[in-house]
Amino acid sequence: VIAKRVASYWQQEDQYREKIRFIQHTLAGLDARPQKVLDLGSSAGGLSVALALAGLDVEGVEPSPAGVAAAELRAKRRGVTNARFQVGVGEALPFPDAQFDLILSFAVLEHVQDTQQVVRESFRVLKPGGYAMFEVPNYMYPMEPHYKIAWLPMMPKRLGKLYAKARGANPDFLDELNYMNIWIVRRLFGRAGFVDL
Repeated sequence: VIAKRVASYWQQEDQYREKIRFIQHTLAGLDARPQKVLDLGSSAGGLSVALALAGLDVEGVEPSPAGVAAAELRAKRRGVTNARFQVGVGEALPFPDAQFDLILSFAVLEHVQDTQQVVRESFRVLKPGGYAMFEVPNYMYPMEPHYKIAWLPMMPKRLGKLYAKARGANPDFLDELNYMNIWIVRRLFGRAGFVDL
């Protein structure tokens, strides 16, 4: 099982190909042709390298130095020179204003320290007329995707900790999660200045 997981992770950029095609198709329908992309929360670089292989210029930002090192190794292994990585956090992005045509962030916003500040910073570094695509779990769904157990929608964290502990899971992990749903996301992005949500 571990060998399969390692092999899958090693080839992660290949698993993103279909998602990249979907993103490109969606943006083409909006007559958008992004060139410079920010991968916010780039982890070990799978998405960034897949984007670079699709011809885009990519900057990856990741709080973990180990993630940045893994991403750089992945890019080198695939011969990618149009993806760069640096240690940083979404609350203080290390870029000047209006740098990116597109910001992508998958399974990150629910883990950050300050969700509103991350969205504000994303708006700041996005070019006028640019696009942002954030994927987050919907906590209105009766499942917790990290624990992979049934979950009451928007369960109060105090109750969630008791439930997680009873199910043999680490209850402290809930302290690191920000519950998300469509109303929370719309409010965060609307307050930051995003339109056409």
